[in-house]
Amino acid sequence: MLAPSPALAQSTPAAATAPQGYYRWPALHGNTVVFTAEGDLWRTSTSGGTAMRLTTHAGIESRAAISPDGRWVAYTAAIEGAPEVYVMPIDGGQPKRLTFEGESAWVVGWTPAGEVLYSTGRYSGQPARQLVTINPQTLARTLLPVWRSTHGVVDERGQLYFVTGGLQSDNTRRYRGGAMAQIWRLDTRSKAEAVPLTRIPQGNNAQVMLNGNELVFVSDRSGTRNFWRMRADGSQPQQITRFDKDDFDIRQAQIHNGRVVYTQGADIKLLDLASGRDTKLDIRLVTDFEQARERWVRTALTNNFSGVSLSPNGERIVITARGRAVVAGTGDLRRIDLPLQSGTRTRAAVFTPDSRNVYVLNDVSGETEILRLPANGLGEAVAVTKGAAVTRTGMAPSPDGKWLVHTDIEHRLWLTNLSDNSSAQIDNAPSAYGEIVWAPDSSALAFTRALSNRRGNDVLFMMRVSDRKPVQLTSDRYTADGLAFTPDNRWLYFLSDRTLNATNGSPWGSRNMGPLFEKRDRIYALALQTGQRFPFMGRDELTDGGEAPATAPGTPPTTPPATPAATPPAPAAAGAAATPAAQGSGPAPTPAPAAGGANAAARTFPIDWDGLDKRLYEVPLAALPAGNYRSIKTDGRRLYFIETESAGGPGGVRGTLKSIAIDNNATPAETHSTDVATVQISANGRKMLVVRQTGGGGGPGGGGGAREFFIYDTGARPPQGPEAARAAVRVGDWQIKVNPRDDWKQMFADAWRLHRDFFYDPNMHGHDWKAIRAKYEPLLPRVSERSELGDLMAQMVAEINALHSQVGSGTEVRSGDELNISTAGLGADFSKVADGLRIDRIYAGEPELPGERGPLAQPGRDFAVGDVITAINGQPARNVAELGELLRNQAGKQVLLSYKRGSITRQAVVVPVNPARERNLRYTDWEVHNRQKVEQASEGKFGYIHLRAMTSPDVGAFAREFYSVFDREGLIIDVRGNDGGNIDSIIIEKLMRRAWAYWQSRRGDGGGYNMQAAFRGQLVVLIDENTYSDGETFSEGIKRLGMGTLIGKQTAGAGVWLSNSTGLMDGGIMRAAEFGQYGLDGQWLIEGIGVVPDIEVDMPPRASFDGADAQLDAGIAHLRKLTAEKPLREPRQPAFPKR
Repeated sequence: MLAPSPALAQSTPAAATAPQGYYRWPALHGNTVVFTAEGDLWRTSTSGGTAMRLTTHAGIESRAAISPDGRWVAYTAAIEGAPEVYVMPIDGGQPKRLTFEGESAWVVGWTPAGEVLYSTGRYSGQPARQLVTINPQTLARTLLPVWRSTHGVVDERGQLYFVTGGLQSDNTRRYRGGAMAQIWRLDTRSKAEAVPLTRIPQGNNAQVMLNGNELVFVSDRSGTRNFWRMRADGSQPQQITRFDKDDFDIRQAQIHNGRVVYTQGADIKLLDLASGRDTKLDIRLVTDFEQARERWVRTALTNNFSGVSLSPNGERIVITARGRAVVAGTGDLRRIDLPLQSGTRTRAAVFTPDSRNVYVLNDVSGETEILRLPANGLGEAVAVTKGAAVTRTGMAPSPDGKWLVHTDIEHRLWLTNLSDNSSAQIDNAPSAYGEIVWAPDSSALAFTRALSNRRGNDVLFMMRVSDRKPVQLTSDRYTADGLAFTPDNRWLYFLSDRTLNATNGSPWGSRNMGPLFEKRDRIYALALQTGQRFPFMGRDELTDGGEAPATAPGTPPTTPPATPAATPPAPAAAGAAATPAAQGSGPAPTPAPAAGGANAAARTFPIDWDGLDKRLYEVPLAALPAGNYRSIKTDGRRLYFIETESAGGPGGVRGTLKSIAIDNNATPAETHSTDVATVQISANGRKMLVVRQTGGGGGPGGGGGAREFFIYDTGARPPQGPEAARAAVRVGDWQIKVNPRDDWKQMFADAWRLHRDFFYDPNMHGHDWKAIRAKYEPLLPRVSERSELGDLMAQMVAEINALHSQVGSGTEVRSGDELNISTAGLGADFSKVADGLRIDRIYAGEPELPGERGPLAQPGRDFAVGDVITAINGQPARNVAELGELLRNQAGKQVLLSYKRGSITRQAVVVPVNPARERNLRYTDWEVHNRQKVEQASEGKFGYIHLRAMTSPDVGAFAREFYSVFDREGLIIDVRGNDGGNIDSIIIEKLMRRAWAYWQSRRGDGGGYNMQAAFRGQLVVLIDENTYSDGETFSEGIKRLGMGTLIGKQTAGAGVWLSNSTGLMDGGIMRAAEFGQYGLDGQWLIEGIGVVPDIEVDMPPRASFDGADAQLDAGIAHLRKLTAEKPLREPRQPAFPKR
């Protein structure tokens, strides 16, 4: 035998002990435990020891439950797309798929009869989960008759114990809002209504389990999640465990024969209810940790792009994506991955003025600091800044290489002297800085920021480096952005939204929600010396050829200051600017690289500060009309800018790159390129970077979508043909090497830091945030795949007890690729019959919007309730239990349906829809039913509007519905299940309009009343425990302003808004609540409590399942009462006057 090598010999003792994993979702039967680790199912015993892997698919298998006979495991897996229900033998074997719903089907357990119990949102109109049982042999399913539930258990007598409420995505401890989880009992063998066993405000009571004649459940009524027991009628509650706030929370739990298996932290524990013995299972995994091995990421520029910067000499660019930085150029130039330590995040990068080095924002020190490293990738990184207490967000080196200006998340502006790396704060803003640009001679910098948060318009400032005093150059009447110095330091161009031409200047018209001001931007310029003639000014007899003098009178030209010996001389530059905002760090200075003239030795002129704000000019309309512009740049000969289709878009919105010559010929702007997301000009003015983007949009750095990078010669048009190809930067095949464990460590720390920096309360709701990190960080080495990291972060963030605390995984790096084979639907409900699938309901679409109807309700189709689908594309429907099984991978494709009506067989070709569209059709059916119910019950006197959320599409929904019912006597606005947004003020403003006068012509066809479309009737707003975020703000506003009556249930309590600025480098996020709300009385609003209705109305689970809507009925009844007490009356027309 060969002797082992020393390295192998040294590793032998460690290898003898299999490692621990991160354990979740345990299931118990007898002495067998099944759980999830590494995204797979494993089996072990209640004694612990080495576990056996049951599944190997690259997707995540979770929520295991063992059958009553101990032979089968049911679980949830996302193998072909959405999570579905599967079963497999307990000893391993081929899994069998049970559901084909296209929704997230979550396994809950088994019934005594051997059916799988699961929860799904597939069958509810308004988004809600329901409990379903399915026979694993026949796939026959039964909806349990309760309206909303996520968890439950059925006993042998047909008693269903189920849970309503409970936060589905937020992560909290000690939650006390309207969505607290509660336990109910329903006799499935009778028609009786369900009975509550626990009630608010006792706390959250969830994960109900049967133990003989008693119920065991998890409750936080003591302030911490503990196991409790009670009788089956809810009496005699008794606490079993005594965990406190310093312990990890009890999470997933299952019971069998008087023992409970559950997770705590990353461990599985076993609790014997009779003896009280609580044991942690020492489980070991024999595994190669496939998901933790080093691998390559190919989609960084599509999914995780952060920013790009052009070198001052115009030869290369530096790109930041997924926490990495790469230097690349055109043609065959070598691509250089900057040598930054694995497991760190680079948020932004920019070249030094000599193009030889790169400054990066990187967190290798544990905080985001600025480092300098060689652009050729050879050499170590050198720290430029130290001692950061919060996240740094943007930076811009001065053209002479002496200074570096940078910002942080606290909206502070810093200046670093690069001779000794000393930093000083030079400004502070109420909100994030806009653009920061250096003057070509490095004597000053220009930047934009707000004067106050209330008004929000960014104001233009300049600051001399010598005295560091900001000089305000514009007012906050308008917004200033997009800054560009000319190379000779004579002019500072900027954009401002000062042109206000309303697209609808009249208050009349269909669905007129007020004037809209598009195309507000014009280009303006400040003369930096006195006595200059504006280059766009028309010729006259006093100018020689219409050109401005070469030098302003009395102002001697200067040359750029000498560069320090440590840095080679930099060419004359204009507008070296801050790098893009760091991904996930909120707004920060936007990209505005240096722009300079074609002559590197161009003279620059000192700034004349006296009266600078008075020397304001505007590019004439004849040359450039107002538009939606952003990102202005100049090479001294032309102005370059991006025009977008609509105003107010984020920096990542692509548009058309245009340019205009800086002359007085009134030459119109010319189109350079389309689909442009970014434009930059090199410091020498000879080159320009154009980033074209297709697809995606939004998000840090412009969000997703394919990107192409080009370095062109500056000019009105890009090169064509072979020259265009040679201008392309070769980065499409760039791949990033990823060490997952290093990245997980970084993202855990980053999520913690970002929460520290963004959470609205600096005291973190009274918790020691450092101690919380110390509590959870020791579990990090046990993480072995991305969703486990998300789970760990969710536990950590729950400690501060705030909503808007969702954790989302980013682009998962997993071995194995699986096609996303989604199911499809026909916009209808079906039931299994002998011949196939019977149509039980065709979803009602909007009657006057035929294009939005489902496949079976399209014009020209002849389907009816009772028809039986017998075959799809020739495949018999009698052989399947669910429609989705025959419609896999058929969304958007024509299929041939064979169906029977009585004894007549027919055929039709339809196009199935994907699950999201099917869900939308089901939701619309619910809305249409409610609207028709209100119309019929009120004989057309009341209107009904449902708002699903408070986002841009919901403004359209409000406009469509409100302006067709604004003249009704009563109005119900239904925000039950509304999951938020930010448009509450738009809707409240429209509802606040009041009629005070009427118009009348001799023919009786006057314009109605003034104010137009004012609602004059009685208002009811329906709310429930799933009303969330801005749905709650809207409801609280209605209540505090006395505009209507709130009916329903206490809302969720998500009162602190956010900007989603805490993104992680792989695209994941641990959301932080950023903007708290308090009332005029000085009290915090909504957060953690919710909005309390004026009239509380429950939704009985069984009656609601059967179609009753007690809250809607209460709203109708209340409007009847109000309108009877105070009927809406029209004033009589007075007699015409005699004059």
